[in-house]
Amino acid sequence: MVIAEAKSTRHMRSIAEGLLKAIKERNRAKGSPTGINVDGRESDDWMVVDLGSFIIHIMTSEARKAYDLEKLWSTQQSPVESTDTTETDSEIDMQEKKQ
Repeated sequence: MVIAEAKSTRHMRSIAEGLLKAIKERNRAKGSPTGINVDGRESDDWMVVDLGSFIIHIMTSEARKAYDLEKLWSTQQSPVESTDTTETDSEIDMQEKKQ
């Protein structure tokens, strides 16, 4: 999975167009199928290019922050998250029961 951040909706669409053009040209030169699935062509903040073996997410900075795919797909806890002192609901419930 690749995540690319665009500066605007226009930039996002331009990145996608350039990517699609390059991949189709490469696939034609190799004699490979040129079928590529694209989702979000009408979206203002997120497009997904599915190449089969991997997926490319092209997002505006606002969408990238809102959806936080890096955290969703992360397998490790980052140092910032490990020092987070925010209490979860279950921790708060346990404290209330002790009182």
